[in-house]
Amino acid sequence: MVTLAPTFPLHQLRLAPGSVVTLSQVSWSAYEALLETFGDRPALRLTYDRGTLHLQMPLPKHEKAKALLGACLTLLLDEWDLESECLGSTTLKSQTLNQGIEPDDCFYITHQAAVRGKDRLDLDGGDPPPDLAIEVDNTSPRDLRLYHRLGVPEVWVYNGEILIIYHRTATGYQPSPTSQFFPGLPLAAAIAEHLMLNQTQGRTAILKRFRAWVQSQR
Repeated sequence: MVTLAPTFPLHQLRLAPGSVVTLSQVSWSAYEALLETFGDRPALRLTYDRGTLHLQMPLPKHEKAKALLGACLTLLLDEWDLESECLGSTTLKSQTLNQGIEPDDCFYITHQAAVRGKDRLDLDGGDPPPDLAIEVDNTSPRDLRLYHRLGVPEVWVYNGEILIIYHRTATGYQPSPTSQFFPGLPLAAAIAEHLMLNQTQGRTAILKRFRAWVQSQR
């Protein structure tokens, strides 16, 4: 991790995969300006928490795991006939809370109708947070307290070996082997097992096998 002075010319910043840069004393207006500046770098993740900004460039293995995990969730939604809206790494920000975070992936399920057709989210203006966010933390873990303050009901965290499903409570997140959106399905262990197959099998084969497992549980 590298810490830079607030005056560093960020337009000159070049991040190597897997690196994290931290800036302190960053104002909200500066954070929003940086979101615009780095808008053409879709892989770059910005996390802002009350003046502290983390910039993170994921490794290729992170991106592969993120894509496969998102595909597994999309397959689940299809098999359970649940409508959803996937907003990917859309920035979730609240000036009221003075924080913002970009998940690896996020889905609206219960509240999918509320964001359908929207080009931008306004959490301070009444838009709901995503129902489910995905984090792949095999490079540098995120602080789940940001998701809790934003009101995200469920977060899936994958560390490259284990998937933990967190349910939001009044005081924080509690781990669970199942998802509130797919009750009774032992997802945490099953998805982790299928994600590990990407070391020896292709994406299509893994998803075909995962679909067969999901169907066998109905």
